[in-house]
Amino acid sequence: MNALAERIADDIRESRAFRLSGLNRLDLPQAYAVQDAVVDRLASDPRAHAIGGYKLAFNKQASFDYYGITEPCSAPVFANRILPSGSSLRLDSYRQLVIEPEIAAVLGEDLPTSAVTIEQAGNAISHYVAAFELLDVRGAFDFDPSAAEAVAQGVYNVGAVLGKTRLKPENLEISALPVSLILGGAEPMEARGAAPQDPVDAVCWLANHLGARGQGLKAGMIVLCGTHLPAQTIRQTGVLQLDMGPLGRVELALT
Repeated sequence: MNALAERIADDIRESRAFRLSGLNRLDLPQAYAVQDAVVDRLASDPRAHAIGGYKLAFNKQASFDYYGITEPCSAPVFANRILPSGSSLRLDSYRQLVIEPEIAAVLGEDLPTSAVTIEQAGNAISHYVAAFELLDVRGAFDFDPSAAEAVAQGVYNVGAVLGKTRLKPENLEISALPVSLILGGAEPMEARGAAPQDPVDAVCWLANHLGARGQGLKAGMIVLCGTHLPAQTIRQTGVLQLDMGPLGRVELALT
């Protein structure tokens, strides 16, 4: 496992092409062990690479059916890669940049590490913001990797861009939330009520999942609660715009 973790960490650092690890399709416990070892290697400087939150992946029934899993998957998001709306990034810093429009739950208090209830999860959420999740898939989609393969790779996360509008949890109407995504000058991609699951359910599941692995959710962390539109590969520079109605807007410039 150490050799595999070192290889994956090096591939991520250098933005090398994705390589299959050989993990069994359903061997998620082993995949999380590899993920933890990869994170340890990438977090060699805690000041630069503290964990700032987590992402959920594959958290809808269609994904369960496709990957043959019964619950979502997760991966950490490094704090130094969580950026404010209006940020600018170089597209050539990534091998294959993909973005997803999501709700980010921002935690106002620590959560327990076991037997977390829906009520506790809801009370721990300070507010929601609109967000882009940033992924560098590095050609992984060409291999149709299993959930375990993706988990070992940190589900490809390379950061997030957060909106500035803060919405209190009691004001979120998830079933009617609009999403409009504009890539450059293209026509907007739109959806309504397309959240893969309720954000409180997402935070509750994640808290219990992390607790079982000796980890936890802390005040100030974010939780990326899953994409509202299909993942979009970004092939050219320009401004990406996301509008999520009461959650406000997010912009990211790629140069």
